[in-house]
Amino acid sequence: MSRQKDLVLEILNGSRGHLSAAQIYESARERIHNISLGTVYRDLGELCRDGYIGRFVLSDGSSVYDRTPFPHGHLVCSECGRIDDIEDPCLMDDLNRITAGTLISAEIVAEHICPDCRSSINRAKA
Repeated sequence: MSRQKDLVLEILNGSRGHLSAAQIYESARERIHNISLGTVYRDLGELCRDGYIGRFVLSDGSSVYDRTPFPHGHLVCSECGRIDDIEDPCLMDDLNRITAGTLISAEIVAEHICPDCRSSINRAKA
C-alpha cells in the first residue's frame, strides 16, 4: 500500500465519524503537503473496492467515508447532519437470515434528531 493510501486509511480509522473526501484531503495535507485531491479520491475508491472502508451517499448526492466496511445502517440527524452508525448486530443478523446469507450491501438510513440538537431544541422552548 502506498504512503498516501496508508495515510488516508489512518485518518479514517482515527476518526469517530464519517468524513468527506475534502475533510480527509485537508487532514492528509498536514502530513503530506503535496498530496493531491485526486490522489485522495483515487485512494478512497481503491480502499472501498478492496473492502477496507465503506462509502455512504447522503441525500444530497455527496459521499462520506466510513471506517466500517461491512453492511450497517446509519442514523442521520435532520438538524445538524451528524451521522452515526447503527450498531445493532440483530438488525444485520435479521437481514442475513432473510437473504439466506447472501447480503452484499445494505442502505439503511434512519433520520432523527440527535441528542445534542434535541437538548438545544428543548432549551429554546424553555
